[in-house]
Amino acid sequence: MAEYIEEPDAEAVIVTFLSTDIAAGTKIPKTRPNPFVRVRKVGGFRRSLVSFRPRFTLEGYASSEVAALGAVREAAALIWQASAEGVMGSTPVGDLNEISLPQNLPDPTVGEGVHRYTATYEIDMRAYGA
Repeated sequence: MAEYIEEPDAEAVIVTFLSTDIAAGTKIPKTRPNPFVRVRKVGGFRRSLVSFRPRFTLEGYASSEVAALGAVREAAALIWQASAEGVMGSTPVGDLNEISLPQNLPDPTVGEGVHRYTATYEIDMRAYGA
């Protein structure tokens, strides 16, 4: 019988990797760090039997637009570095593409005085053990 090879959990890989340097997660906590980066997988595709290309959005939240933009840029810089080094944590990664440059995109659900910048990327990831 054929074996289905699952893709890495891109959100978990990226959040775990970023969390060593910045506050990051997939949900906005009730007591939100300032700044905070939310990672959201928004699609992607399988490139081969063991290679995947998840698309993800970084959302930087902070008390000022400058700090929100800075949070997205810092997270992106860390991910660019991982792409260049070929590994994110223990997950093999490769080519990274910036789909959308950082943009000011207010989030009406977080209240006044909280600003959000977002940017979208795709990165090559290999299945665990492949």
